[in-house]
Amino acid sequence: MRKFIAFFLIIVFLAHLNCAQAVLKSRYKGSLFFFAAKYIQGSVNIPLKKNGYLVIYDESLQFNYKDITLDMPYRKIIDIRHDKDLAKVLPKIPSINPGHYEEQDWGGPGFLESLLYYGIAILVAILVILLLKWSESYTYLTIAYDIDGESEWCTFKIKTDDFNKIYPILNKKTDLE
Repeated sequence: MRKFIAFFLIIVFLAHLNCAQAVLKSRYKGSLFFFAAKYIQGSVNIPLKKNGYLVIYDESLQFNYKDITLDMPYRKIIDIRHDKDLAKVLPKIPSINPGHYEEQDWGGPGFLESLLYYGIAILVAILVILLLKWSESYTYLTIAYDIDGESEWCTFKIKTDDFNKIYPILNKKTDLE
């Protein structure tokens, strides 16, 4: 009975996943490409850090968040910038100060114990750095455009794989390089 329930739940999950993808494909039927993006900041009236979809059409780039659609025609885009510098995102970690072991007489840890503690701390730090490098990377895409004589700008957080797919399209459509 447990195997049947597990099998049934897996089938329901896969059916739901396929239905969700089919709904997105039908919603953005005329688009060249669409992908998930997070609106980070900008000069438009969209709540910050909200997930939506960036959609590439023949004539414009759109960001869709719930019922809000932000339309950015390619001929009005004046600048495209991208950045994926992780150092700007992570806080600086203070360096370890081991102190002077020869002068410690308060009964603290011995040299070998301290060496073990700091060795473990360094190994954990190296593992965290490696995991951050291997984790999914993101690119911040800033688009500046001109609407009715006023300059607007938007910054989106998108997967680097998606960015690598759309950047040549954006360069070709906007004639910016």
